[in-house]
Amino acid sequence: MIPQAGIREGTYSMLIDDDQEKLDIMNEAIKKGNIPALCVWANGMKKAMLLLEEVVPNFIFVDINMPVADGFTCLKETQALFY
Repeated sequence: MIPQAGIREGTYSMLIDDDQEKLDIMNEAIKKGNIPALCVWANGMKKAMLLLEEVVPNFIFVDINMPVADGFTCLKETQALFY
């Protein structure tokens, strides 16, 4: 579920992974942990950067081994948007 454009309030977790099955598993783990957060999914860095224009996540969970941009690069790029 992706929030409407422009939403910047609330608690969000962003899950970044190129594998939909892993995204689903991470989402279920967050739900089972009773973490009050809406999960926003991104299937890679490009999608994550687009979503960050709409949502400011409180937590970012990222796959380290993605084919286009690895997780470390992705985290550096997302961090650059906020600092």
